[in-house]
Order: sequence, then C-alpha cells, then structure tokens
Amino acid sequence: MGKRWGNELVVGHGIDPDLIEDMHRVSLDFFLSPADLKDRYEVPPDDPTIRGFYKTASYVAASDDVATAPDLCQLYTTNRLGDAGVASVEVLGDEFAVWSRPNVWPTEIPGFEPTWRRYYAALEALATEIMRLFALGLDLDERFFDDKVDDHITNLVANYYPPVDDEPLDGQYRKGPHSDWGTLTVLFQDDTGGLEVLDRDTDEWLSVPVVPGSFVVNIGDLMAVWTNDRWQSTKHRVQVPPVTRRSPRAPICWRRFAPPMGDGPS
Repeated sequence: MGKRWGNELVVGHGIDPDLIEDMHRVSLDFFLSPADLKDRYEVPPDDPTIRGFYKTASYVAASDDVATAPDLCQLYTTNRLGDAGVASVEVLGDEFAVWSRPNVWPTEIPGFEPTWRRYYAALEALATEIMRLFALGLDLDERFFDDKVDDHITNLVANYYPPVDDEPLDGQYRKGPHSDWGTLTVLFQDDTGGLEVLDRDTDEWLSVPVVPGSFVVNIGDLMAVWTNDRWQSTKHRVQVPPVTRRSPRAPICWRRFAPPMGDGPS
C-alpha cells in the first residue's frame, strides 16, 4: 500500500474473469442505449444513494473547497438497501424511509440484473477479506472489523466515460479530485488509463498502473478516521485521455461503507 496515498493493487482475488467481463458488457450495453431508454431509469432528485442512471453533466466535483468544471462521466448505481428485507421503514424510521426504496433495473438489457447481483456478491466477499487484511495490518484480530461493516450501505457503481470529441474545459476531468468518504473503494479499470492518486509528501499526482485482472483499492475517509490518520484516505482523480486514446469506458466501482451509526475502532 502506498504509505502516503492509501492506494494498492489487488491480484489473485479469485473473482471469475468471465464475471468481470459480463459486468463490463451489460453495463456498457446500457450506457450505449438510446437516451430515452436511459432516462426511464434516471435517479430521483431526493435519493441519497443515487440508485439508477445519473447524468453528471451538471455535477461538479469539489475537493478542498476547490470546484472543478463538470465531470465528463455518467453513472449507474445500485445499493443493497434497495433489496427486500434489508432496509425497511420500520428499521430505519420515517426520516430515512427514502433509503428503503427498491433498486431499479433496466429490463431492456439482457442479463443486467443477475450479472450485477452476482458481481455485487463477489465484491462483497472480496471487501470483507480486504477488511480482514486491514485488521491484521493494524495489529488487530483478523475479524475485528466483521461486525463493524456487516450492515454496510455499499453502492455498486458503473462509471461511464463517453467519447469526448473536443478538448476539455480548463481544469475538467472524467472525475474531479476527491477522496471517498467510506472505508474503502474497490475499482476495476480497463486499459485506457487516466486514474491518478496524490502523493501527499510531494503534492505530485501519480498515475495508477493498469495491471490486467487486478483491482485498485483506495482507502476512504472513514478508514482514516478509524485509524487516526495512520492510514490516510486516497485523494484521486481521472484525467481525460488524449484524443488518440479516447474510447467509451465503464470501469466498475465498489464502495464499501460502514453502517452510518456503527462503531469503529477506538
């Protein structure tokens, strides 16, 4: 793991490459669908989990109170809270009733829902193993975090980067500089590149290498809090690649969050 930028690559994870490929394919099938089809699944403005299709043309990424131009990215998101029996109004209370809304699935895309569900389950298991490795790295019992993250509120997100014909605006990115607020993020990236992390010692942006079959793991803000900044969250961004290398992308993010009211390490 990068000592000062909270980033690592994971190989030998055991996730079926065919599942990863299927996930990429059905996600790209959706993003390349006609606009009117995608708009049927647009995220309601009051859904804090952003479940469904999210056009980010008006979204502005901000970090350290510095706003950037709108991100050149679209999203599709699901959350385990949208599954039956996971988050009921009776459990959450009326104030958080919106969290219990069901996920939305584009039925026009063959295999979309079952593929996303299989991928979610695979990454849930991987994230649990990574948290156990984190515990060992912090000189804790291997299962220390098990009951801290078992009722997580993780989003599974496909980031789609449409083709860009013109030069981006000044300071415009695929994803503007930011850190994630949860415990960790697991990301699969294709060979297009563009992902960078900040070296906090030198204030230099470093390219994250593309290793076939690997996942990128970023430390989130919550993990930094839990470790009293012994492990710092990953500040990262995605650059717009040169014109000659631009192509549609749909890297898949897995953001594992702890329960919003859960207890962390002391």
